[in-house]
Amino acid sequence: MPRTGAGRDAFRTVESRSDVRDRLIFLGLTPQTSPPPETLQGFIDSELVRWGKVVKSAGLAGTE
Repeated sequence: MPRTGAGRDAFRTVESRSDVRDRLIFLGLTPQTSPPPETLQGFIDSELVRWGKVVKSAGLAGTE
């Protein structure tokens, strides 16, 4: 999803149109509305902490 407010608003306008949603469903996609960038960033940050602990406890930290 675009990172700018104007781009995000334009994308949401298009994705909310019923003809666009119907077409996406027809193509086998499941239309979903993304959360605001701040909410998404909070989720990403919490997941990095969560899975970082798992990686460290498994002894995988610093490996590739």
